Amino acid sequence: AYPKVGYLSMSSEENRTNLVMEILKREPEGNTATWSALKMAYDRYSEADTIILFTDGKPYIPRSNLPGSWDGLGGRDTASISREEMRRVLDLAKQHPQIPINVVGLGDYFEKEQANFLLELCRATGGSFIGR
Repeated sequence: AYPKVGYLSMSSEENRTNLVMEILKREPEGNTATWSALKMAYDRYSEADTIILFTDGKPYIPRSNLPGSWDGLGGRDTASISREEMRRVLDLAKQHPQIPINVVGLGDYFEKEQANFLLELCRATGGSFIGR
């Protein structure tokens, strides 16, 4: 989450520059923990008036969060787990419809299932989508 403390107003050139610099120094790491990131944003920044989500992949469930019956995926394929995680992210976002999620799609966002998920996330919260 950025900023780590407080809120970011985009009304100053300095804040916009700091945000761009923060984004540029990050490297994609894989394992897109969308639910965890949104949960942290909702809990930590309850007064926020928007969320900007930069994402380069489908929501991922860290193995530590998988129920015991899913050890070794429990016979389930990663596509079904990913779909379940997309539903879980959408359910969380729908609990906070007053906070728009504006998505910046990177990487796989043009793949149909991923694109539909990201667009639904925006629609559910009144946010916008842009792909890069």
